[in-house]
Amino acid sequence: MAVFIHCADLHLDRGIQTPASISRDLENKLARAAYDAFSTICSEAVNRSVDFMIISGDLYHHEERSVHAQWFFKKQMEKLEKAGIHVYAVHGNHDPFTNEKAVRLPENVHIFPPEGDVLIHELPEEKVFLYGFSYPDKAYTASPMPMYKKREEEGLHIAVLHGQESSQEAHEPYAPFTVQELKNSGMDYWALGHIHEHQVLSRNPAVVYPGCIQGGHRKETGIKGACLVTMSREETDLHFLQSSEVVWTKAEVPIEKAETFNDLILQTGRLLPVTEKAVVLCSLEFQGRGNLHSWMHKNKQELHGLLREEFDQDELIVESVKLKTMQPLTESRSELAEDIQKITAELKEDSSELAEHLQSLLEHPSIRRHLNGFQQEELEDILNQAETNLLLAVQEEETK
Repeated sequence: MAVFIHCADLHLDRGIQTPASISRDLENKLARAAYDAFSTICSEAVNRSVDFMIISGDLYHHEERSVHAQWFFKKQMEKLEKAGIHVYAVHGNHDPFTNEKAVRLPENVHIFPPEGDVLIHELPEEKVFLYGFSYPDKAYTASPMPMYKKREEEGLHIAVLHGQESSQEAHEPYAPFTVQELKNSGMDYWALGHIHEHQVLSRNPAVVYPGCIQGGHRKETGIKGACLVTMSREETDLHFLQSSEVVWTKAEVPIEKAETFNDLILQTGRLLPVTEKAVVLCSLEFQGRGNLHSWMHKNKQELHGLLREEFDQDELIVESVKLKTMQPLTESRSELAEDIQKITAELKEDSSELAEHLQSLLEHPSIRRHLNGFQQEELEDILNQAETNLLLAVQEEETK
């Protein structure tokens, strides 16, 4: 039997998007969140006396790793070395393999080379074979499967891979594979990295993304952590360990029954998450049709400030406000209003024309540094906001 911790996507030198007007203590906590998360995982490894640890890529967020991040990683590895815990790691697309290292790691750390390797970890009653390779550069798009040829020897066979399952289109297709390919390899456990959400793609054999150890922005919602794996030749048990001390979350607040701002505050308060063992950065999304729609869109910044003043505390921050609200349904004889709604619906059905118009904006040097493109949800938000503004203008013109 082998007991180990599987983690991935540490992104140690990645900063967290910091909300405005927060305390210095909270600002410092957010800045250290990824470091604290990895420290928690290493402490769990020591306290649980695991046999070894696996890190499936992206130890660092940048190809040019900061010395601070490397030194921190070294100190954590020394903590594991004192406890007799070995670490097996690969580098991914954010931190491809390099021979130029400003910081020397202790002897218990084993980094798989770009050409791939098989390492053997001897346990008193079991032999563990670990297979893996590090990315030679940031954009590795070839199939990784030739790197994973199972040895015909008795023992536990664990593959460490930073890559993307082919059907998942939300990320860049680095080291693409199919679950069936992994099953056909004969490995007993696939220790995956790259996808920041915890996913178990297969139970037999276990094919696991532990997710990132700390969410870095509002799209990385929920508790993050690592997997504690207890493994024998007969079965594999997975236990999720929380490491994130900062959690991003989203609350959806309907506005249909809110006639006044008092009602909106009460409704929001009921739906805010309860904080436990973490600082919660909450994005509020107001939805539906209601009488407060026009006021909310005209005063979005003031609304955000009022909500923060009402609900912010040491362990809960109203990080952002998104409005997906609409006007109450009323009969309108305006052909212009009907045309606006019709065109918006058509663009939502096929947003390629909108994306084409936005392309020239994305090619502007000042914009290109900050935006790579728009996701479908973001295009719909742009359309919703444009439709709202136009319908409000029509409504105001009709009431003059």
